[in-house]
Amino acid sequence: MIKTTIIGRATQDFQLRKDGEDRSWGVFTVASNRNYVKKGAEEPEADYISIYVSGKFADICGEKIRKGMNIVAFGDLEINRSTSDGKEYTNVEMRNADIQWFPKKE
Repeated sequence: MIKTTIIGRATQDFQLRKDGEDRSWGVFTVASNRNYVKKGAEEPEADYISIYVSGKFADICGEKIRKGMNIVAFGDLEINRSTSDGKEYTNVEMRNADIQWFPKKE
C-alpha cells in the first residue's frame, strides 16, 4: 500500500451514490499540473487521479466538493491496469482518502 498526498483542482462536482444497502460512497477527479513543461509544449501536462470516498464522509463531500475547488487529499494510492479493445490502460486512484477542500476564488 502506498500512502500519498495529492494536491490539485476538482475537475467535477463530487458524485454521491448509494449501494444496495443504502451506504454512501462517491468519486471525483483531481487534476494536478506537472512541475515541468515538455520541450515544444506551451503548458505543463496534467495528471488526473480519481478519488473514492465512502461512509458518512462521502455525504459531507457530496455537499461540499464542487468543480474548480482546490483539493488536498491524503490516502491509499492504487495503480490499476486493464485492457479494453486491445489497448492497455493504467488508472491511478486514491481510496480511503482524507480530504480538505478550499472554495475557488471568484
